[in-house]
Amino acid sequence: MLAHAGAYWQSRGFVPWRQDGMAGVYRRMTVRKASMLGEVARYYADDYIVWQHNGKPDQDAVFRSWQALPEVMVQRVVFLTRESAARRRMRAFLLGFRGYLEIYEYDADGRAHRGMKDLAGLIDEALLVIGKSGDRQQTMA
Repeated sequence: MLAHAGAYWQSRGFVPWRQDGMAGVYRRMTVRKASMLGEVARYYADDYIVWQHNGKPDQDAVFRSWQALPEVMVQRVVFLTRESAARRRMRAFLLGFRGYLEIYEYDADGRAHRGMKDLAGLIDEALLVIGKSGDRQQTMA
């Protein structure tokens, strides 16, 4: 299980995360825009990798109930699945002015939606770290 790769996740800025029966890891990245005069903008991007969930019902609940967060431009939630998938759902808060929620499905088959390829690489690497790369389907959930 990917939860056994705790040291790997921590070294990449993730912390354990749980909410409403779902479990995985979470990180907040700071994005700074600078010019010759100094910093002109700062916002955050939240990433969630969720390996314990109830499938579509949890995805729908996140899509419906999660709200915009102050100074967070994008919330990316990756649901690990056992079925072949590379799907994305996106929700804009106040036409994007308050940020976005992006929900992805990923099954470690090597295909990832372009909006989460960086996270797919981390997931694949974590699978290698825990030594289960030959049996990914058991490890995903």
